[in-house]
Amino acid sequence: MCIRKIIESDWDSIEQIQAQSYYEVEPEDISVLKSKWVVSPCTCKVFEYDGCVLGYLLAHPWAKKAPPKLHEKITVSEKVCSRLYLHDLAVDQHSRGNGVAHRLVEDLLETALAANVQEIMLVSVQLTTPFWSRYGFKKDNNVAICQSYGPSGCLMRKEM
Repeated sequence: MCIRKIIESDWDSIEQIQAQSYYEVEPEDISVLKSKWVVSPCTCKVFEYDGCVLGYLLAHPWAKKAPPKLHEKITVSEKVCSRLYLHDLAVDQHSRGNGVAHRLVEDLLETALAANVQEIMLVSVQLTTPFWSRYGFKKDNNVAICQSYGPSGCLMRKEM
């Protein structure tokens, strides 16, 4: 089992995991997901076990205070940026509860520390705020988020 950078052949598995994972928001087109990987391949990873992708995490630099909208491609890498936007974390339905998400988050936190990232932001969906709170993410009710994140969408930030 390992966490590694995404490669082209992983996208079918990522698309399947995304389709299993979201019931409150419409899954994004694979081209939108890939746009995050193109601008920041070092912060887009999969958890692989025995040749199978069991989970993925997509994150990219983001300079704005408000999160990006869902279903829109990221086209420009914010190379000089001290903030990451954690766009997506999803785990195969048969692997949930086995530490896959935890390992992917811990890997991102280590990567962010090594890169001197000062803040990670995300939008918690589908009532996952308690999960993110365990990693030190705190709600930010001062910035509006796009309605495409669903009824439970909640902006969260973690200072590094």
